[in-house]
This record gives sequence, C-alpha cells and structure tokens, in this order.
Amino acid sequence: MKDTIIKGTGNSRTLKSVPNLANLAPTYEDFLALLVGDGLPVDLGSLNAAGLSVRGTDLNKANLLTDATARLFGLTSTATPNTTFAKIKDLLQETQSDMAGKCNFVTGTYAGTLYTSSDDALDDYVTIRTPFKPLAGMIEIVPHTQMYNMPYGNFIAPGQLCIKANGYHGGLVYMDTTYSSNSIRFKSTYTATSTRWSLNQINFTYAYAIWG
Repeated sequence: MKDTIIKGTGNSRTLKSVPNLANLAPTYEDFLALLVGDGLPVDLGSLNAAGLSVRGTDLNKANLLTDATARLFGLTSTATPNTTFAKIKDLLQETQSDMAGKCNFVTGTYAGTLYTSSDDALDDYVTIRTPFKPLAGMIEIVPHTQMYNMPYGNFIAPGQLCIKANGYHGGLVYMDTTYSSNSIRFKSTYTATSTRWSLNQINFTYAYAIWG
C-alpha cells in the first residue's frame, strides 16, 4: 500500500451540495449559519489528480478484505479486517493445540565432501537444515550406503553413534554435535585409522532421519 500525497494547491478534492442550496442559504449569513450549525449538506468529491503528487491505495473493500479472502477463513461477506485477524488468531491457537505433544520428522540424504585419507575424512562438519528444532540425540544416519562392508548406525544418546558393520555391533563412536533452532551440525570424533567411521567421506552418500 502507499499513501496519497496532495500538492497543497487547494484542488485535491471537490465539494458537491444539493440542487436547492440557494434556497436553503439565500444569503452568505444563512450559508454560514448552516455550516456552523452542522446543517450544510455536502458530498466530499473523489480525489482530483490535478491536485495530487501521488495517488495512494484506496482504502476500500477490494483492497482491505474481499469476500473471497473472508471465505478462506470461514467468514462471510460481513467480515471486517478486525474479525479476520481474530479468526487468524483462533486458527493459529487451534494449530498449536493440534501439534502439542506431536513429533516432527524429516528424512533426506547428503553427499560426503572430504577426501579418503583418515585425517581428511574425519576433519570437517556436516550441517543439515531442518524445518523445526531437532531434538538432541534424535537423529539416525546410514553412512557409506554404496559399500556392503561399510557401517551404518543409530544415535542412541546425544553425541554417541552406535556403529554396525556387516550386521555386527561395533563400539560407540562419539560425535561432536551442535543443535540449533533449524539445523544440526556434527562430525565424527573417531580417531582410528579406518575411514569407515567417517560421516563425510567423498564419493559416498549418507541417508538421515531427524526428529524434532
């Protein structure tokens, strides 16, 4: 929306009165008496482009709240912006109530970016963006999906990944993990020479599931 700006030249609007104004106020004194006594009948004319610097947005039903928009919120043609805002508040509260105690869930994949030497593969973080705040420890990762002898694992506690290889449980691999309002950032802190404990090895794809 934009404001209307008048030039200040006295012609931004016009006035229109009734046809018998001369009979109602035959003298200037009668005209003033009508004006002072709140009895002068006039219509405020539309904006006059010649007296405007900027023609602003009209404050009318078409611009403030159409019937079609009101129906989107279950309201009728008599709805006002104020009643619509109140309805939006009610709908948001209903949504929050419906979501209370429920779990968000997102899945996806990411590609490893580091080299295959053990030092490089264990060096950098992975950041996954989420549409909600992840719960600490509530993430599952399947590393190295292209190789049958590479491990997969589940986070069983914040900062711990239980690694499995060839169907057998391995030890706990500790993770350097940071949670924020819309992301999780992590890397393996495993220091062994094998790169199969890495979660960011180049040429491999990793699947994840995150709860929030």
